[in-house]
Amino acid sequence: MNNHRRTIPEALFAAANNTDKSRGYSFVADDGKTESHFSFAQLASAASRIGSGLLRLGLRPGDRVGLVLPRGDEFVLTFLGAMCVGLVPVPMYPPLSLGKLGNYLEHSRHIIQKSECAWLITDDMVGKLLGSLIGGYLRGVATVAAINAGSDEAPLAKLELSHPAFIQFTSGSTSRPKGVVLTHGNLAANAHCIMRLGLRATPDDKGCTWLPFYHDMGLIGFVLAPLMTDTPVAFMPPLLFLKRPVEWFRLITRHRGTIGFGPNFAYGLCTARIKDAELQDIDLSSWRVAGCGAEPVVAGTLQAFCERFRQSGFDSRAMMPCYGMAESTLAVSFSPVGGGVVVHNISASYLTEHNEARPPKNPTDSLQIVSCGQPFEGHELLVVDPDTGTPLQQNRVGEIVLRGPSVMQSYYNDPDITDQTIRNGYLHTGDLGYLNEGNLYVCGRIKDLIIVAGKNYYPTDIEWAVSQLSGVRTGNVAAFGLTAADGKAELVVVCAEAKETADASALIQEIRGRVMEFVGIRIDEVVLLAPGSLPKTSSGKLQRRQAKQMYVEGTLEGAWRREGKLDLLKHLAVSQWGYLKKRIGGVLPGTNERN
Repeated sequence: MNNHRRTIPEALFAAANNTDKSRGYSFVADDGKTESHFSFAQLASAASRIGSGLLRLGLRPGDRVGLVLPRGDEFVLTFLGAMCVGLVPVPMYPPLSLGKLGNYLEHSRHIIQKSECAWLITDDMVGKLLGSLIGGYLRGVATVAAINAGSDEAPLAKLELSHPAFIQFTSGSTSRPKGVVLTHGNLAANAHCIMRLGLRATPDDKGCTWLPFYHDMGLIGFVLAPLMTDTPVAFMPPLLFLKRPVEWFRLITRHRGTIGFGPNFAYGLCTARIKDAELQDIDLSSWRVAGCGAEPVVAGTLQAFCERFRQSGFDSRAMMPCYGMAESTLAVSFSPVGGGVVVHNISASYLTEHNEARPPKNPTDSLQIVSCGQPFEGHELLVVDPDTGTPLQQNRVGEIVLRGPSVMQSYYNDPDITDQTIRNGYLHTGDLGYLNEGNLYVCGRIKDLIIVAGKNYYPTDIEWAVSQLSGVRTGNVAAFGLTAADGKAELVVVCAEAKETADASALIQEIRGRVMEFVGIRIDEVVLLAPGSLPKTSSGKLQRRQAKQMYVEGTLEGAWRREGKLDLLKHLAVSQWGYLKKRIGGVLPGTNERN
C-alpha cells in the first residue's frame, strides 16, 4: 500500500514488523539523564493494550477523548492507542503552573465542551485538578495507569481515510482556540509531503525533538509522520529545553540526530543562552535538516545561529525555513533540503506604500524576507487580493490561500467560522505574503497589520528591529496599532521586556530611534516590561493580540516604565475598545490558536 494511502495505525503496525529493535522511539526523562526506549513492535503492543483499556471505559469508535499527559511516553502511547481503536483523541496541554490555574481550567473547559470529549485521560497529579470539569459531555477522568492495567490487546479498528483521526486545537496566538478536524486522509497526505517530498527521509535518519506533543509540529511532525517511514525519534521534555537549551544539542550529539525542528525563538534562545563552555563535547555535524517554522522566520536569527554553532559542526545549509498551519494538517511548504536560508532583499518603503516586493533603493531601505520554499506536489497555493479574492501577480502582497488533500474539512462544531475560512474551495489563511519565482515569502497576519497614514507596517519588522538592541530580551517584543479616540489616527505601541541591567530612559530612546531608522515609523508609546510579562501560547509563541488587549485593559503585569500618549489611550479604552471587543470576541488569557 502507498504510504500516503494508509492510516497512521496501519503505518504503526507495518513498522512493528521491523526486526531491528533499535528502531523506535526514545524518551528522555525530566532529569535529562535517563532514557526509555520502545521499538516499533513495543509501541504497537503498548498502544493496543491502552486501546483495550479505553474501550473498557465504555468508549466507542468516533468518541472524543481528551489527553492531558505531561510525560512524553504516556502521551504518545495513549494517543496511538486511542487512534488504533477508532477513537478521536484531543490533545490538551498540561497545567504549567498553579499561578494561572483558573485560566487553565477555563481554557480546558472550552476545549472539552467544544470537542464534546467523553473522557479525559491524565496522570494522578493532574487528575486531581481536573475533576471539577466533569459534567455535560465529560463522563469522567481516568489515569493512564488505570487504563494500562490490563494485558488484553485490542484489535486494530476498521478505519477509512475519510474518518476523523483527531482534533487539533489551534495554538492561540491570535484568538480563542478552534478545533481543527483532521482525517486519516489528511494525515496520510501531509505525512507523505513531510517525510518523502520535504525531508527526503532515508533509513539513516533520526529525529531529535523537544517540541510539545500538544502542538502540531511536535505531534504530527515527530510522532505521526515518522511512522510512515519507520524513522526513529528521540524525544526530550519541552521544559528541559527551555531551562537548558544545550540539552537539545546533547540529544542530537548522543543519537547522531539528523532532523530537528523549532520555531524561530528556539534558535534565538540557543544562540543567546548556550555558553561556549557547554559546547566542548557537542557535535552537530550529523544534523542535516534544521527546520524553522510555526512563527515568523527572521533571517538574522537563523544567520546568527549558523555562525555561532559552526564551530560545533553545524552546517548552515541544513537550515530549512518552512510554512504551515494546523488547518492544513501541518506543513504547507518546505525550503529545499540543503538549500539553507534564502532571503529576498526588498525595499521596505515600497512594500509599505505599495504592498509590492521590489529591489531596495539603497542599503538603508533594505528589508530581508525569508523564503519558505514552494508548496508541495498535489497542493495549490495562491496569493489573492484580500478583498476581491483575485489572484495577484508575482511580488504582489496579498492573502495566502490553499487547497489540497492536507487541508481540513472543517472546524469541529463551528460551521460559521468554517464557512468564513473555507470559501470557494480554498482555505483562507489570514496570512499575508507574496510569491517570487514560485517561492513563498510570508510577511505577517492581515489582522495584525499596522496602517499609518495609508501605509502598511508589519509588526514583525518592528519587533525584530527592537529585539536587536542589547537592553532588550531577544524575541520578547510586541508591537501593535491602536485606533485613536477620534477613530482616524492609528497609534503605534511597542511593549518590550527589558534586561534588568538596562537604563530605562536611554533604552526607550534607543527603541524609538531604532524603529525610525529601520522601519521608518514613529512610535507613540514604549512600554518596558519585566522578564516574563508578555503573554505567550503553551508552545512559546508570542500572543500579540492578547498583549494588545492586556495593555489597553491595564492588566499587562510587570510594566516598570512607560512613555507616550497615556491620555489618548485611556480615552481609547472607554470609547473604542468595548466596540472592538464585541467585533473580535473576548480573548481569554492563556488561550490558543494556530501556527
